Amino acid sequence: MEETLRQQNSELIKVAIVGPESTGKTTLAKALAAHYETVYVAEYMRHYYEQVVVRDPFRSDLSDILPIAQGQIHAENEALAVANSLLFCDTNLLEIACYSDYYFGEIPAELEQGLTHMQYDLYFLTYIDVPWENDPLRDRPFDRQKLFSIFEERLKQQDAPHLLLKGDEQTRLETAILEIEKYRERRHGF
Repeated sequence: MEETLRQQNSELIKVAIVGPESTGKTTLAKALAAHYETVYVAEYMRHYYEQVVVRDPFRSDLSDILPIAQGQIHAENEALAVANSLLFCDTNLLEIACYSDYYFGEIPAELEQGLTHMQYDLYFLTYIDVPWENDPLRDRPFDRQKLFSIFEERLKQQDAPHLLLKGDEQTRLETAILEIEKYRERRHGF
């Protein structure tokens, strides 16, 4: 496996928030981090297209996928050092793989291999029941159902523990907190 896609081991509870564009992932990650007084890992793909490349993000190609995946893992590994007992990840390698599959029809082998070693305690899959918001890096307002299906199928294939989050921002936050608390109780044997 590519060493740059190696997730560091940790005893922290790690939560990945995944889903199609404009479904509230960043909003939820920030709110959960604030609630639990910890940090969250920002979406590296956004940083990559805003800061690293100096070209139209819609002219992306498959060669961009591995640098994005490496940047995401690097940011996650760095956050482990400053997080408290919880770490929230605004996307992860699964998200990058889903987008690679959607846009390019394939997933680089190194990324597929990296996915087999990823460990998260919970996944929150954000649903498409919130309004799509225009953004210079968003381009698929009419394909959110198709993208959602790709995410849902991938989570099932990987047998990843996940919860579908629907509703407004407050409902999603409350549902996520409840699920995290249930998980903490199970983990600590209560």
